[in-house]
Amino acid sequence: MKSRKLKIALLISLVLAVTFTAFYPSLQNDFTNWDDNGHIIDNPAIKTLSWGSLNKMMGSLLLDNYIPLTGISYMIEYRFFKLNPFIYHATNLFFHLLNCILVFWLIYLVSSNVFIAFLVSLLFGIHPLHVESVAWISERKDVLYAFFFLSAIISYTYYIKKEQAQKFYYLAILLFVLSLLSKPMAISLPLLLFLIDYVLFRKFKKKVIIEKVPFIVLGVIFALAVYYSQQTAITHRFIFLFPDNILYLSYRIVFYLMKFVMPVNLSCFYPYPLKINGILPSIYWIYPVILCGFIALTFVFLKKVKFDRPIIFGILFFLINILPVLQIIPAGRTIIADRYTYIPYIGFFFLAGKGFSYILRKEAQYRLLIKQFFIILLVCIAGILSFLTWQRCLVWKNSVVLWTDVIKKYPYAATAYNNRGYAYFAKNDYDMAIADFDLAARLDPHDPGANTNLCLAYWKLGRFELAIKACNKAVELKGDCFEAYNNLGSVYSSMGKQDAAMDFYMKAASINPDYAPVYNNMSKIYLESRRYGEALETGLKAVFLKPDFVEAYDNLGSIYLFLGKQEKALFFYKKALEFNPDYGSAHNNLAVIYYYRKEYDLAVKHYSKVIELKYNKVNPEFSELMKVHLP
Repeated sequence: MKSRKLKIALLISLVLAVTFTAFYPSLQNDFTNWDDNGHIIDNPAIKTLSWGSLNKMMGSLLLDNYIPLTGISYMIEYRFFKLNPFIYHATNLFFHLLNCILVFWLIYLVSSNVFIAFLVSLLFGIHPLHVESVAWISERKDVLYAFFFLSAIISYTYYIKKEQAQKFYYLAILLFVLSLLSKPMAISLPLLLFLIDYVLFRKFKKKVIIEKVPFIVLGVIFALAVYYSQQTAITHRFIFLFPDNILYLSYRIVFYLMKFVMPVNLSCFYPYPLKINGILPSIYWIYPVILCGFIALTFVFLKKVKFDRPIIFGILFFLINILPVLQIIPAGRTIIADRYTYIPYIGFFFLAGKGFSYILRKEAQYRLLIKQFFIILLVCIAGILSFLTWQRCLVWKNSVVLWTDVIKKYPYAATAYNNRGYAYFAKNDYDMAIADFDLAARLDPHDPGANTNLCLAYWKLGRFELAIKACNKAVELKGDCFEAYNNLGSVYSSMGKQDAAMDFYMKAASINPDYAPVYNNMSKIYLESRRYGEALETGLKAVFLKPDFVEAYDNLGSIYLFLGKQEKALFFYKKALEFNPDYGSAHNNLAVIYYYRKEYDLAVKHYSKVIELKYNKVNPEFSELMKVHLP
């Protein structure tokens, strides 16, 4: 018994070591603009940790997804580590390593075979299609829901094996709820519980059905919640009729089957294919035939092995878990996703483990030779998969690298150019941003987003006429594009046409009364006009709508400074720095106040930060005065 426990401990340690090594590059990665902004960087909901904020998180959506437990994990990280990407990546990897242990544990309970459990856990840990779930910070929901999901199945398995000990049954329900609160993809668990009954030869009785009722009810509730929360993604643009829906469905299944054995040419974004004269490329008409071939071969194989229960378990484990993400009702701009295989592939890994185990047992006279060959083969497979995973982690380095990788594989993907353009824009590389936004607008002439972004980039370069043209195009495409109206306001404001700017800001606010940036922009115009009451009203509304709005806090500080309320001004400048310690304007304003208050130590502290940040909007006279007091 001790030797078996030691063997298990050594095998699990090996899995963890290899997996950690393969995913190590992800720890060096930054945030990306692929949902990380909405989930973390620009998400005010995670910026405070209190009973009130926790309660609010439990009752709200995060980018159209009900994933409150995932949101709470971000809240905890932000509370202690702010926006340090290493911590968020380390948390994802930590849960992935825990999931490797749970996979080992589950497969061992199902198969009673240490070798199969080891192989399944190792493949789960290092398969390249799992990189997206681990290296993408916003996909925390995958590794978190999987942790509770696998734990729930394990608990239910103990409920069966321990003569129906009720505590394991109730624990499984609790873990299922936690999994659903992390990601609703856990709705497939009730069917898996029936599958566990099947593979463990449990007799099918009335009680077996009744005990699944709480799981089924919870699954249905969350399935309906998913359907209604995803209404913004399910639009007429993505609803396809026969034969497109059949072709896409066949393509998705074949893709996941093929990438299991050949995990190359992966992408964070797989766009829908371009149609020629309204018809899909010919290759897509072949996928239903390929799928039928797979199905036929599967039935022939199952017949040959006499419908062996463990093999059926592996096949159904994949099918049950992949079903919710086959997009029978199409949603979003991507046709498939690597992350959808995180749990489903466990079924295929199990089949691979069973296959290798069978070969080792089959030919006793050649067992030593077969073992030696298998060890070499396993090391080669593990080495190749680990290398591919390492390389895939590097692709998630930052937004520019990530979207450049997509563009290399799908040069017609407008979304990739738009997102890379936004990454260049964030780095103040406006010329590169314009090139990408312009190409995105030409590739997808019906999307107002690229033209809205193009307007911003031209505005930053002072090319106002081109900025106005781009925003007008966005408005033509989408009459209620409030972002475009807001951008037009900023352009006209920079041109000194404040009345026209205010008209556009008012238009944006009328379309979306909850759009915080437009109120901050209005506040600035009121401040310039010395209409302090209105400036204060709109500025406060901006931070009410967006509690982490750094620029608005800085603006409020300036308003109170003009009103002669220095303490209030200090409060709001400091508030800006709470959310962004590197905000140069707030440091500069604080340095000025402290200097004239003769609190030179504090003035020097903030002005030194101004110099460090190379903030270039410093009053020259004040700069000279401060140099006298710098050490």
